[in-house]
Amino acid sequence: MKPLIHFYCRKSRASKKTGLATIEMSIGKGEDRKYFPLEMKAKPDEFKKSMRSKRDNDIKSFCRGVEMSIGEIVTEMVRRGIPRTTTNIFTYYKQGGIDKIFTLDELFAEFNEIRKREFDAGLMTKITYDRYLKTKDLFYDLCGLKGNENVNTITIQHWKIFEAEMAKRFKASYTCGFQKKLKAVFKYAFDTGKISAMPFVNVKINRGSTEIQYLTDEELRKIAKMTFSTEKLNRVKDIFLFDCYTGLSLVDLKKLKKDDFYLNDVGQWCVKGKRQKTGKEFVIVLFGEALDIARKYDFTLPFICDQDYNRYLKDMGTLCDIDKPFSSKLARSTCACHLLNKGCSYEEVARILGDSVQMVQKHYAVLFDDSVYKAIRKVEDRTREEKEKQDLMDKITAILEGDDE
Repeated sequence: MKPLIHFYCRKSRASKKTGLATIEMSIGKGEDRKYFPLEMKAKPDEFKKSMRSKRDNDIKSFCRGVEMSIGEIVTEMVRRGIPRTTTNIFTYYKQGGIDKIFTLDELFAEFNEIRKREFDAGLMTKITYDRYLKTKDLFYDLCGLKGNENVNTITIQHWKIFEAEMAKRFKASYTCGFQKKLKAVFKYAFDTGKISAMPFVNVKINRGSTEIQYLTDEELRKIAKMTFSTEKLNRVKDIFLFDCYTGLSLVDLKKLKKDDFYLNDVGQWCVKGKRQKTGKEFVIVLFGEALDIARKYDFTLPFICDQDYNRYLKDMGTLCDIDKPFSSKLARSTCACHLLNKGCSYEEVARILGDSVQMVQKHYAVLFDDSVYKAIRKVEDRTREEKEKQDLMDKITAILEGDDE
């Protein structure tokens, strides 16, 4: 179907010096209509007169040529099954037809430029933006690709190589993010007409299914009672326990300043900030052991580099004889699981952690054994109460029926 095309030369766009304005073309109608500048300029009054003239002239010939080119492009797009968006049509017109070859470098550069604008506008975190950039490097390296290769040469085989090589190096929960980003790049290429077919259309991404790890109350007490031989290891213990009680990630913990701690209206010590990973705000009420640790360091927690912190955490797990993967992630999971099992809602935990409700449900929704026991006791109590009520009703009914006789 031929798109609806109109040509314009607006007085409001005319140069004050020359009186010339760029001839524009609109494609589509209603909300789908978009305006695009063309190569030719004219004086608006002259343009209007030329377009109404029954004779051929330079302006009419130019516009007719553009319309014919658009018609040929749309016909070829239909034949190849390329989405006929107004942007795609004009893009093909500007590049002189459909057969321009786009390289991988050009595709990733254009796609990541859009991501950069989203990052600059505050719609994306730096971590996410950096991972989009890293996706290109991983795809090139693992598949042996070069940036000057034609995007139309990418096939499902490249996906299989990328998937297999990523699986050798990383966990499924880590690789799935890069696979989703790579798929988004080539969907963009298809949507903008740079490729004639989507190479990864039917692929399924393995997101992994890892068991939720957390520390029990007994294990937390065991760690808290330990006194280690070095002051640095004792500081690591305090930071880790503070993470377990508050759910803060290490990167957010390191950003905390003394001014981030404050007393609320009812006299509770709180800490508020924004998560670096998600950009979401968190708010945490400090009490018990968490407040004791904060006061111990005068609300200025000690700084330890990531490498040393992770190494000392493994030593701490060994010395405490706890066979679990000690990390900032374990601390965060511990906090979330304990809060959920002590009656906090998903929404409340999400606010404390600076995460989405869906993230909390997906990663931290695990019931402790004691929670199951308490839930069943409640069911047993309700069942017993209902049975006693029913027995009482049966007795009353029997008495009433006896009186009637």
